[in-house]
Amino acid sequence: MQGLSREVSGLTRGDALELDHVFIFSTSNGREADALVEFGLVEAPGRRHAGQGTANRTFHFENGYLEIIWVADHAELTSERVSPTGLWERANYLASGWSPFGLCVVNTLEADPLFRGCVAYQPEYFPDGQVIEIAQSVAPSVFPMLFRLPRGLQGRGRPPAPVHPVGASRISHLEFGVTTKGAIASPFDLLAPKSWVSFTSSQRSTLTLRLDERRQGKTRAFEHLPFTIEY
Repeated sequence: MQGLSREVSGLTRGDALELDHVFIFSTSNGREADALVEFGLVEAPGRRHAGQGTANRTFHFENGYLEIIWVADHAELTSERVSPTGLWERANYLASGWSPFGLCVVNTLEADPLFRGCVAYQPEYFPDGQVIEIAQSVAPSVFPMLFRLPRGLQGRGRPPAPVHPVGASRISHLEFGVTTKGAIASPFDLLAPKSWVSFTSSQRSTLTLRLDERRQGKTRAFEHLPFTIEY
């Protein structure tokens, strides 16, 4: 897809942008995460997002984490406070056609250009005045939700990365399949040329998560998620 791909192998501290976490919406109340545990990832404690209508299960690595998220309360998720986030459309992606993914980057000065004109979302579970910034684009529905947390809350209470039995420790690349044709304006166009994320044209929204530069030379696709791990 010309004009859309942004890719350089490897996620390092030298990159202008840093990964915080990536989420995938579940359509089965998070049960899909059982397959990740069976695969050999150690699950960290999840949480209920009070007032937002979502809950999660998480898997942590040295440089970010994977979040499986689902609808816990429809009324909360479709409330006036939460609706501008587009989370309901992403949760209902099989019907809406939206991307079920979200990409959270670390709140740094280098990331500021991505969030000009952003939606400022004040979750009920955050202190007053602490907002999640959500980047806008011409066609936000086909791209992952791009957002960042307040600097004061970034990483607070996060557990250390475990030793995963599958033998993987770091996220090295994220490749999103995007259901669009041709080049399209996106906040991701402002990503630094040396980046750890790429976008390819696809018949459906997908995510391929590459761990440790795929040093084992293996691939695992997960049947009930639009998700593949290369390791």
